[in-house]
Amino acid sequence: MSVVGAFLSVKGRARRRIFWLITILASLIAMLAGFVAGVAGLDPALNAAISAVISVTLSLPVTIRRGHDRNRPAWWTLMLYALVEFGVLFMTSDAFSRWDVVIPNSELSTGTFVMLAVLIAGGLLLADYGVNPGKPETNRYGPPPPGSPREIYG
Repeated sequence: MSVVGAFLSVKGRARRRIFWLITILASLIAMLAGFVAGVAGLDPALNAAISAVISVTLSLPVTIRRGHDRNRPAWWTLMLYALVEFGVLFMTSDAFSRWDVVIPNSELSTGTFVMLAVLIAGGLLLADYGVNPGKPETNRYGPPPPGSPREIYG
């Protein structure tokens, strides 16, 4: 399998190290693309959309494989990605400014509340996929990835 094929494949399982490396790389590439689009004078909403598409395209396959390592189906990952992307699109649209009203007896606005909910959901995904180890036994997605603790420690 080629490097690009391995990078974009959704089959099999991925270790935490690979998950983090690809996630950080995808974020850096998306930030670079956003910077270039900003320098080129693109609309901020279009700039955010370009960065989001690049980030999702590069990080979604490894996140699905990481979910497989945790014995979770791809639909689980897709639902969480949809939630986060909805939140990002909501915050960059005109709907955010229309919903951004102060909640009575609180310093929070509804827009801030939605942003916090998205961050909490994303944080839970990150905590589960990026911190917790995968299942050491073979599951429905295949054997543990190479270099797993079972292979190292017997």
